[in-house]
Amino acid sequence: MNMYMNLLPNQEVRRLFHLVRYELKQAQNGCDYLLLYLLSNGYIIKGYVWDEPEAVAELLSEKNIVEVEGRVKELYDKFLILTVHTITPAERRDSDRGVQFRRLLRIASSVTDPYCRALFREFLIDEEFLECFTSSPAGLTIHHATQGGLLMHTLSVMYLSHLLHRMYPDSINRDILITGAFLHDIGKIRELPGSTGTAYTHEGKLLGHISIGLMLLNEKIQRIDGFPHDLAVILKHMIVSHHGIGVQPMIPEAILLNKLDSLDGTMDHITSCIEVSNGREWIPYDKALKRALHIHGFGTRNT
Repeated sequence: MNMYMNLLPNQEVRRLFHLVRYELKQAQNGCDYLLLYLLSNGYIIKGYVWDEPEAVAELLSEKNIVEVEGRVKELYDKFLILTVHTITPAERRDSDRGVQFRRLLRIASSVTDPYCRALFREFLIDEEFLECFTSSPAGLTIHHATQGGLLMHTLSVMYLSHLLHRMYPDSINRDILITGAFLHDIGKIRELPGSTGTAYTHEGKLLGHISIGLMLLNEKIQRIDGFPHDLAVILKHMIVSHHGIGVQPMIPEAILLNKLDSLDGTMDHITSCIEVSNGREWIPYDKALKRALHIHGFGTRNT
């Protein structure tokens, strides 16, 4: 599978990868080593750190984009691995979560429906929720797979919702769209393991973030006197239909949320592909995009 990463045996490598996860392990000879799962173009290659693995692991407490130097090694059946000489966390765009959170608050404060405002307040005064919401990733591999990724993704979808409502004011209820954009992935605070985890939680595997999100929403609604039943059903529909699988979006706001959620996830993945392209004109076939990607040289990209 690593052929899609343009890697050859004995090749010296210096490039950017997404660090999906890492594990401290012990070889049969008793030596400790660090096993890395490095993502590029939708494919994963295993990297091995033999020198001071525990010290290196301390530097990798946050999943992020990393710059890796090493040598490609061929194992049995032409399976490729990477012997890592150095690995350095790379600065990721929009890393200031404080700025992002203030932007989210500004959009939330523009909601006028009193019950939607009360719902926002219940979530935003919940310190335990906020700690998880602002530090969790939005995914483990494909998009926003970094500390604070959930906040980043939610803010993006809320902001896109704000912009698109201005295009279709007669078709979309802005308060429902903005509130649904905030709620759609809240279940990920318990589906994903937080800032330093490497796999889905037991609850996440058994229930999924949509079911967890419904439970979190129910908990907050019960704290608001007189919360309208019809509004509760609409907001729950926004959560359960945002993937467009199982329950299809059946109101205009849910249809738009489904498109914006997919758009933001796709564009974050494309941005990551560009970051790890190392100046190549073509990125080979990518599993998530289901196509190769041409990084053209026209114009300027501002990160």
